[in-house]
Amino acid sequence: MPAVSLYVGHADNDGSMPPEQMARLTQALADAHVRHTSELYVGAAHGWTQVDTPAYDEPSAERHWMRMLELFGRVLSV
Repeated sequence: MPAVSLYVGHADNDGSMPPEQMARLTQALADAHVRHTSELYVGAAHGWTQVDTPAYDEPSAERHWMRMLELFGRVLSV
């Protein structure tokens, strides 16, 4: 079975995922030996990637999609 690879993008203005929870998630993934990348999107609010919401942040969304496409290219290529 191929190794799991995750990308987690956190909005820093997201009350549902405070910094201590971000740290717990990152530590749990590391402890489980899950290959992952975790980034903080400074100035972004929860839902920043959704173009049809007031939280949409175009520069952050573009960066997020770039990271996702990099991940897809790495793990989905044969």
